[in-house]
Amino acid sequence: MGYDNRVEKDVASPRLFGEELHDVVSEYGDIMFGLQSGKQKFYGFGLTHNWVKRNIFWELSYWKTNLLRHNLDVMHIEKNVFETIFNTVIDVKGKTKENIKAILDIASC
Repeated sequence: MGYDNRVEKDVASPRLFGEELHDVVSEYGDIMFGLQSGKQKFYGFGLTHNWVKRNIFWELSYWKTNLLRHNLDVMHIEKNVFETIFNTVIDVKGKTKENIKAILDIASC
């Protein structure tokens, strides 16, 4: 069943592995960030895929050989968490998460 209680009758898309998927996303060119990223459309959008941007993880040299690309990259998460805590404790100007926007976000919860 689909998310809206309709019976799905379409055949699942073939699963692409490492190099195959890398070849597909490599054709999409430069990554666009920011507000415009959702407005770009790659060739075949709506027909063969629904992608609007290429994930930045494809820039990592080992990403195409990952068997489970949908898993989180623990090494980079640990690095980011460490840097956030370290910069907050040491109070590195411009690198701490303690700013007026964060304080207002917490206050509105």
